[in-house]
Amino acid sequence: RSGATLAVDEVPPANVYAFAFYIFQQLNRWPEDGTRDYGNAIFRISPYVTPRYKADLISDMELKGKQGELAYRVRGVQEVPGQGYEERRVDVLAPGVWVVWLDLDLLESVKGMTVKKTAIRYPLRVVRLAVDPESNPWGLALDGFAAEGPQRLTDAELDGATAHSS
Repeated sequence: RSGATLAVDEVPPANVYAFAFYIFQQLNRWPEDGTRDYGNAIFRISPYVTPRYKADLISDMELKGKQGELAYRVRGVQEVPGQGYEERRVDVLAPGVWVVWLDLDLLESVKGMTVKKTAIRYPLRVVRLAVDPESNPWGLALDGFAAEGPQRLTDAELDGATAHSS
């Protein structure tokens, strides 16, 4: 609606945000049982993550499995209401490297009983990765978390609708 002039290889911040949110939401969607669903999600999104992050996810899945944190676990994430895309939620670190700040409600249950319901700020690192446009038309990949890592949001942060700003 407002128009923009972009270079041919430029990715608009809104697209980087939409990519990060969509892929991260798919990764964290375990509809029936985390024991199967987490691995299936990693496999499904593998064209959209860097090899390093995929290895980190597999290690995380193995650790959670050994600790009994996946059996019968159902998981999903959605945007915290009112905390969607704004320009300040995408930091450009270098050409083709961004940090996207997602404020998400995480909901987990085991056998129908809620075990986790919390708002978390996820600083996701996104990089340009145009390896195979057939399997990844975005040309982007999740590369793990920024140095700060995920943080629980306080009630004050949720009430004040504060987001990271550079």
